[in-house]
Amino acid sequence: MNNLNPYTLQSYFSDGSNVLFFESADYKNFHSNIQNIFKSYYIGLPKILKVTGKLAEIWLDFQRALVEFGRIAIVEYGSEWLLARIVRGERNKRREWKDLELCFLGDEDTEAFKPEEGRYVIFFWNSAGEPFSLANVEYKLKNIWETEYLISWDQRKSRKTLSIRFQRHPGPNDLKPMEESLAKGYLFAISPGKTANEIQEVKWFETRNSAERQQLWKDRDKYWSDVCFYLGIRHNPFSKEERQNNPEVQAGQVHFDNWENERLDCLVKGFLELQSKSWGKDTEVLIKYGSLEPCWIMKSQFLNHLDEEKVQQLLFSEKISNLNLNFSSGSKNTNNLTN
Repeated sequence: MNNLNPYTLQSYFSDGSNVLFFESADYKNFHSNIQNIFKSYYIGLPKILKVTGKLAEIWLDFQRALVEFGRIAIVEYGSEWLLARIVRGERNKRREWKDLELCFLGDEDTEAFKPEEGRYVIFFWNSAGEPFSLANVEYKLKNIWETEYLISWDQRKSRKTLSIRFQRHPGPNDLKPMEESLAKGYLFAISPGKTANEIQEVKWFETRNSAERQQLWKDRDKYWSDVCFYLGIRHNPFSKEERQNNPEVQAGQVHFDNWENERLDCLVKGFLELQSKSWGKDTEVLIKYGSLEPCWIMKSQFLNHLDEEKVQQLLFSEKISNLNLNFSSGSKNTNNLTN
């Protein structure tokens, strides 16, 4: 990338034929790093505050697989709970699977198997069961990469430079003392006024924070904001000068609230189905998803919008189901959900 010049860059982008620029090793590393950073964000977004049963043993691997594949099965296998990806199968409107085949994670070389009915629960990462992907923001990432390059090129070209003008075109003897001093880390030039090629002028050129450079930074920040908005990465999408009052700021967070609520809803449905199984009935979960308030799932009950006092009660109780959580009218809601 550093060997490219702005004219080469322009030729790549003028007619849309920018394949060479975006097939560089630097861009591929950038793309891979961004993908890993976003995956890490999604994996850490749901925080288990308290969990009972065997779910605790597989939680982190479960969350990684859910982001990677979009849907993942927890399978009761003897006395263990194992994770498996879906090889094939279709789900109808009644959430029943047809022709389902699974493959245990880490055992990809073995043949797919048909799970025994009632011995598995399939979780979705989102309502469509699609895995995390950068495909929908690929063009925005390329915009960022192009802008980052232009910023870097502009910074290199605007470093402090020294211009020395001779009376005539300088020869080797004129330049040699300056080249030797420059190699030592400084530039020292002497013109006693009696040389045949006297130095006429010396000028310093300082770095300038031009309007063009400021615009490049604004463009880059806008592209990043767009990527984060599309991918549900919570941030303030409004720039400071556009932000006028709290309602506007809150309105900018509605999209992220809905994005997190959709994925929390998918987890809750999976937990409730897990608790309906004989082998998963003892699973109780106290979870906080992103910036949403904590919720509690236990024995086909879903209680959300927990305040700090209720969370502390749940955290320090030996068994969540032993708690008697009384809610007065007008306080937090308890929702009884069934599959």
